[in-house]
Amino acid sequence: MTIVLKKLTAAHADDVEAIDGSFHIKSRLLLSSSQNIVDFTVVPAEPRVKRYEHDNPDDLASYIGAETKFAIIAYNNQRPAGLLLVSENWNGYAIIDSIKVDISHRKAGIGRMLLDGGMEWGRSRNL
Repeated sequence: MTIVLKKLTAAHADDVEAIDGSFHIKSRLLLSSSQNIVDFTVVPAEPRVKRYEHDNPDDLASYIGAETKFAIIAYNNQRPAGLLLVSENWNGYAIIDSIKVDISHRKAGIGRMLLDGGMEWGRSRNL
């Protein structure tokens, strides 16, 4: 397994469509509160697959070459495996706009690598 992170460019933008960010839902959190303490219990849920809409190409293009935005794409053995979109928030902090790891590439540390790349970008901008 060879994982490579690349800054998103127009040449890589089409690869984003190949990343399946769906995930399987098997449980949910049941929240409760008592005496100002919030607690939760994990309870079974009707199994289903959760999918988000594909990333808007115009929105992705706004990250390419932008000073206040950052996007990296992860490749695992040259296959698109993950994406991180980060931007500078109004309060001077970095904010994660989107993160996804392809369902077939999970548990390989790609999410952590993407987050580390985003944190490095934020630090380089003193965010």
